[in-house]
Amino acid sequence: MARKPKLPEELKKKDPVVLRYEEYAPCESDFLKTAKEKGDNIDFTALRCNLPAWIEDNIIEPLPYFVDRKRKGLEFSSQDLENVLKLSGKITKMFGESVGYVPTIYTFCKLLGISNQTFSNWSYENSERGEMARIVQDHYRNLLIQTMYSGELHPAAGALIGKASLGMREFDGSTTNINIVTTEKSVADIMKELEEARKDLH
Repeated sequence: MARKPKLPEELKKKDPVVLRYEEYAPCESDFLKTAKEKGDNIDFTALRCNLPAWIEDNIIEPLPYFVDRKRKGLEFSSQDLENVLKLSGKITKMFGESVGYVPTIYTFCKLLGISNQTFSNWSYENSERGEMARIVQDHYRNLLIQTMYSGELHPAAGALIGKASLGMREFDGSTTNINIVTTEKSVADIMKELEEARKDLH
């Protein structure tokens, strides 16, 4: 026997999404305060694990400011991306020297509460958000290249991360048989655009 359709008054109404933060700044402030408290209460020298991975699993989490807006169906703006890019820099200063932690594009997406694929789709938009997404990609490409050159990241791992998350590709140069990780843009172009983007952010 077919189920009787529910009448409108019988349908349960969804609870309205309540924004825990009306503005971004207080949410960032609370996040950084909690992150610092967690870091101060942990003896990183006693942890027998990958410390950057521990940071990702135990400290990095989606910011409530973005989680609530996503549930409410609100669009993310170029300013939102810019704010999170600046936040990742603050996180680097907090844990980079003591733990060797370097945020990746996955960190960026996790803070926003979105998938890497969603972010990648934004980078193709012909809009302010699309332009900011491309600036963010260039920032993390440059960061990846720097960590590989400095020896902080193994080239093989860097190549995997670059190809999987940043659209970087691997090719054989005409004058050498060593695989070189690169992008459609040269390192010089990336550095130049990054410096211009940093000037715009300040």
